[in-house]
Amino acid sequence: MFKIYRIVFAIIALTISIFGLITSNHEYQPFAIILVSVTIMINGIIELKVKQKKFSFENPSIIVALFLFVVTIILFLSN
Repeated sequence: MFKIYRIVFAIIALTISIFGLITSNHEYQPFAIILVSVTIMINGIIELKVKQKKFSFENPSIIVALFLFVVTIILFLSN
């Protein structure tokens, strides 16, 4: 089930990014960053389920996703 969400969020983020590149309209870029962070978070959850281990720093996907989410919040607040 997470694999479907991962694919859907990645396709939506790719679509928003391509739209921004073609039209030079970067207004929706923070939404693309949020979707990329959600995709990375889902990848981290999938890795945790496969390995059946507790959270550790061997799985940096969740940390990277949280960092991207914080950066996106800062971008939203600065505009």
